[in-house]
Amino acid sequence: MATLFVLQDRVLTSPKVQIGTYLHPAEYKGQTFYLSDSLFSVWTTLEFACNPLWASAVLLGMFIAKSEYRIKRRRWDALLDKMEG
Repeated sequence: MATLFVLQDRVLTSPKVQIGTYLHPAEYKGQTFYLSDSLFSVWTTLEFACNPLWASAVLLGMFIAKSEYRIKRRRWDALLDKMEG
C-alpha cells in the first residue's frame, strides 16, 4: 500500500502533456497525466491490485479484532473461574 501512495505522488508530478519519454496517458483524480514506460507498467499493475489489497486489509483487521476479543474473553473467564473456586 505504501508503494501505491508513493506511486500516486509520482503520477501527480508527471506532466499533463505528452513530452519526451512520457507517452502513456493515465487518468487520476479527474485529470490525465502522461507516464514513462516504467512508471506506467507499475501504475497499471498496482491499480489492478488496489481493490484486492484493500479488501485483504479489511479482512485482516476484522480477524485481528476477533482474535483479540477471544483472547480477552478467555482471560476474563479464567479470572472468574479462579474467583469462584
